[in-house]
Amino acid sequence: MTRSGLIHRLSIGLLSQRACVLHAAVFACAVGVAAYGAQAAPGDAEEPTMFVRLIDPGQEPRRALRLQVKPGDEQRIIFEQRLQLRMRIDPLPEPMQDASSSEISLLIEVLEPRGEDISYRATYTGVRIHDNDDMEEDVADEMREVLDDFVGMRMRVDVTDRCEVRAVEREGGALQDPIMRALHEGIVDSMRQMSLPFPVEEVGVGAEWVVDSTIEMMGARFASIFTVQVTELTETGYEATISGQVHAADQPIEFDMMPGDASARIVISIGESHGTLRHDLRQVLPLVRMRSVSDTEMIVSHEMMHTVIKQSMEMDISLRAQE
Repeated sequence: MTRSGLIHRLSIGLLSQRACVLHAAVFACAVGVAAYGAQAAPGDAEEPTMFVRLIDPGQEPRRALRLQVKPGDEQRIIFEQRLQLRMRIDPLPEPMQDASSSEISLLIEVLEPRGEDISYRATYTGVRIHDNDDMEEDVADEMREVLDDFVGMRMRVDVTDRCEVRAVEREGGALQDPIMRALHEGIVDSMRQMSLPFPVEEVGVGAEWVVDSTIEMMGARFASIFTVQVTELTETGYEATISGQVHAADQPIEFDMMPGDASARIVISIGESHGTLRHDLRQVLPLVRMRSVSDTEMIVSHEMMHTVIKQSMEMDISLRAQE
């Protein structure tokens, strides 16, 4: 493959893979942002990938944050995402730009519990991708195809009343399509590894806790730390500000449409997120508004050629009630 052919393939592949991974992560985050807990890495049950640390218990009065849902409760939500992506691939003279906007509808149903944990079903009920002149046509088509295939997918999640995940499983038969299967596995991994669970201790206004975790994406491990600070507290819920940082450096990564004999490494990736959260504890999921920015540099090697890729991303996300 020529260098120009490799660069073209990489440009489409990276944008497509990034878009699909982001939307798979969107589903995972929407389904489980309030339902992830400290989990052990696969095959290594003695090394949890997440820790929750209370920094400040806040003012009196204080109370323990616990889910107050019951079987039969339902919640309908919409996850809205706006993405701006800018990517420079050496030696292309001009950067590539991509923009997308989408809405994902979810139905949350609280089920009869299995044991002492809370069980709920999350169903992906619809998707709407807004047309954008800046989006690559190949990327838009792949996003629509992948997301359309996810409509109707159902996940059963078991959590504690502190939102620590116990089990995540897809309802239905085995997925035959390798892309769908890979995305599903990514969703399950994300739901097990990414979380904002409640602390064990009672908290009041001004309380602050930190969630340290390790996230796997595109075959790479990202260190993540999120801080939650309570701004309002009632008998049935709380409001908070949330901020986070994600970092990865010097490790191999994987993505589709890359030649089989090519390899890729992430040089460095740094991201920050800031937003607000409002959680009625009589519902499984909180309502969230967040803005994330990130910068990533990677190197792709193929037949003695080394291509440097630099990418910047801005994303606004919201999880809101469906009216």
